[in-house]
Amino acid sequence: MISFQRSIQLLMLAVFLVLLLLTAFPLPRAIPLNAFFQMDPLLFLGVLFSTGTLMPGIAAILLIVFFTLLIGRFFCGYICPLGTTLDLTQPLFNKDHKTSVSADFPGLRKVKYLFLLLLLVAALLGLNLFHWGSPLSLAGRMYAIIVLPLLNFLLFPMVDTIIPGLKDAPILSFVSRDYQYNGLLFFSVFFTLILGLNSLAPRFWCRYLCPSGAIFSLLGKRPLLRRRVSEECIDCGICTSGCPMQAISLEPRQTSHSECIACRKCSRICPKQAIDFSLPEASNEADTFLPRRRQTLQVALAGVIVVFAGKRGLNEYWPLEEKGQITPSVLVRPPGALPELDFKNQCTRCGLCFQVCPTNMLQPILLQNGISGMFTPVANTRRGPCETHCNACGQICPTDAIRDIPLAEKKHAKMGTAVLYRHKCLAWEFDEPCLICDEACPYGAVDLRRIEGNQVAVPFVSEDKCLGCGYCEHACPVRAKAAIRVSPMGEVRLASGSYRQRAKQLKLRIGEEDRDAQENPEPDKGQDAGTRKKELPPGFTE
Repeated sequence: MISFQRSIQLLMLAVFLVLLLLTAFPLPRAIPLNAFFQMDPLLFLGVLFSTGTLMPGIAAILLIVFFTLLIGRFFCGYICPLGTTLDLTQPLFNKDHKTSVSADFPGLRKVKYLFLLLLLVAALLGLNLFHWGSPLSLAGRMYAIIVLPLLNFLLFPMVDTIIPGLKDAPILSFVSRDYQYNGLLFFSVFFTLILGLNSLAPRFWCRYLCPSGAIFSLLGKRPLLRRRVSEECIDCGICTSGCPMQAISLEPRQTSHSECIACRKCSRICPKQAIDFSLPEASNEADTFLPRRRQTLQVALAGVIVVFAGKRGLNEYWPLEEKGQITPSVLVRPPGALPELDFKNQCTRCGLCFQVCPTNMLQPILLQNGISGMFTPVANTRRGPCETHCNACGQICPTDAIRDIPLAEKKHAKMGTAVLYRHKCLAWEFDEPCLICDEACPYGAVDLRRIEGNQVAVPFVSEDKCLGCGYCEHACPVRAKAAIRVSPMGEVRLASGSYRQRAKQLKLRIGEEDRDAQENPEPDKGQDAGTRKKELPPGFTE
């Protein structure tokens, strides 16, 4: 019979997965799809300390804290989707998992506190790395980038064979997408390692490594309702060996409440029914595994070094806006993304924007932007363009790292600029007729002109009309790298205020009709491309 705790676990995991599956364009605005990612105090503290911003969901955080003070680490035992996943996959790594429960590494208990300290030091110095330890952020990436695409890869070929056309049914559209992701091998190995640690001890991540677990351990050190053992206990040790968190000492009456996740397994397996959870009559707290002073100082120093490397590394872009600054060419952010400093510190790397993007344009990056930018979303417009009628990434972002801007504003949220590489262009280099980039551009930023020496019209990009949406790059027929590619040059990113007003200040004409082209539909045959000059808006260089 399934226990009450396991029933709640399965229910919460099901809710988490349903919300993730519903995270598809167009979004159902009435459902709080990002609610889970606003419940982790670790993510809340990371954004607060690194940017001074209160992320949405503070009421949920306070509620979680209240119940933790009341009954201890209940979040780990009942709500956390990563913890539930570890419990469900435990039999894969231990055939005889009942005997392996007794495995314990007491010296590693303090690691989660040290990990938390390192992340706190880094955040206070302006570098948010909490996504490395947040179980909700990790679970979001694991299911969005690995599990759902894997199920699609394995199941839908069989579905299409058994019932042809079923995978194209609208009701299955949110799980039938054959999405591909950058760094898939890295993520597969990384999450397999987290799950594989179960072979050493059940819930190895939760016991020894999870910084969110460290927060709940500190808050739940002396819960109001806690494990209590009556005089009927016969010291058989069954509860000690059966505890999935090894929170019960060899003396069964002693409990490390900071490690207890209130799963109540001990009370279920006790042969004398001598265990219950109620108000304590006397202190029965076992030793707490806190780090020593020297270890604390060592980890604090390590946090300073990590921030130094993350802010002064050559490929780390914040930006500083100085001559010679190395800006990764792949750093095209989604429309509405905050300025780079705030964006990297507010982004929790939860994977929701990857999941919701209808064209699979948004991709995680690894080391192209250094350690500070790892796992953040960038626009790979060769894979897919930014859909003109979609602003779902801003709607779903749980921390407002991507602003929720209306479509009328999004039209002016310049992601970058298309750059034409003439040596690869069919019209420029090979004198072959090609109209694709001109026809693909939804904003009229590409136009064809006649130039001396070419028999066919060649494309030009009007930078002040280009949104950087990538329709041209996605449609370009040139193999490998396209002949026209989106660059972050000229991007417009605002922490607040109107994109429309900013576009007017920069004299951008994105989405406006070109009256000159209407009055003179024929291309200018007498103008040489080599002598063509035009005034560029701010943010561009010749």
